[in-house]
Amino acid sequence: MLRTFALLRSYSDSISALPERNLTVIRGLIALCLLVQLLISWKVWLPIQRDLPLVPAFASLPLNYGIIFDGLLFGGAIVLLLLTTRRRVPSAVLVAFFMIAGLFVLEDITRLQPWFYFYCLALPIVIPTSAAGRTQAQRAGLLLMFSALYFWSALHKFNTFFPDDVFPWLMRAFDLSGFAESHADLAYVAPLVELMIAVGLLITRVRRWAIGLAIAMHCSLLFILIANSWNPVVWPWNLAQIVILLLMAAWEKSGPSFSSLARMLRSLGSSARIGTALIIVTCLPVFNLVGGWDDIPSLHLYSGIHSEAVLFYAPDAAPSLPAAAMPHRHRPVEGSVEYLSIDLWALNELGVPFYPEPRYYRALAATLCRSLDLDSTAGLKIVERQRWTAEAIVSSFSCRDLCGK
Repeated sequence: MLRTFALLRSYSDSISALPERNLTVIRGLIALCLLVQLLISWKVWLPIQRDLPLVPAFASLPLNYGIIFDGLLFGGAIVLLLLTTRRRVPSAVLVAFFMIAGLFVLEDITRLQPWFYFYCLALPIVIPTSAAGRTQAQRAGLLLMFSALYFWSALHKFNTFFPDDVFPWLMRAFDLSGFAESHADLAYVAPLVELMIAVGLLITRVRRWAIGLAIAMHCSLLFILIANSWNPVVWPWNLAQIVILLLMAAWEKSGPSFSSLARMLRSLGSSARIGTALIIVTCLPVFNLVGGWDDIPSLHLYSGIHSEAVLFYAPDAAPSLPAAAMPHRHRPVEGSVEYLSIDLWALNELGVPFYPEPRYYRALAATLCRSLDLDSTAGLKIVERQRWTAEAIVSSFSCRDLCGK
């Protein structure tokens, strides 16, 4: 009898400790996922024989550390991520990692990728503090953060470009691109599913269903990306999301769930670290709706309304282009100007898309105009898709305009 009671008590203790153990696993998973993604996209962080120029985050602060210092930063980031997988993580580790991340992004805005941004903000939530009730606060923080991810990703897809530009590409992996083109209105099922997930994560009764739906969505997206051989750097991110969601589902079988959104918010307590991360992820994207916050930190994921840009120049200037740019040249009419897709160049050479904001396209083009000695007939065209008016506004800038001559 006493032995049975001891076994039951041991089982109860293990169940009650499950959320904390899962949080430790989630923290290690996020750190290892970031580490793998940094290694896959190493050319973004270590500009060795890189043709695409660095574009500083602030034009008034044109930083270029050099390969030695970049190498030290990269090595430091790897070491710090490994340290965050340990059971006890000093606050200094998190501070040091954020300093390195900030220095990297200041030097080159292309490094501010959605996966890097999201998991960097997730780290302050999953790294434990000594405060009482930390596990509940961390659980609430993760649920709110994931809900914000799916909410904003869904909201940005409600535009007229998503059904025509993105939806057929997504369905191509299932050999249904023709069907998608002829049934464009079905495209909005995708953001509706994401909205259901976002809301469901905040409601105790349907949370497990929402988690299951999110897992199915990430499995589908991972299949699409692999089938299209597209953007391998985000494959580990989708795998990590699936495992994290499974661990979050295990919480619903163990410790007490949040009976309401208000209780979830109250459980955050006075954690400034978690509160700051949540404000950045949940609230600041509101300003993107009126052009006051960039697309990447607003969690635009396959929305179809990113800006795009091409460099144009006379065909006889083509030999001066970097080797990595050559496959992405396009000449619509024989003898006319040639176009170079900046986005495809970045994706092909670095393994990540370029940061899709007009001011950074202009900064990159100005650097290229100077370094390649392009004449005044060359320049940049930017296509900006308007969310509310369904217009695609094309702006042209000559090298003379871009270089201020």
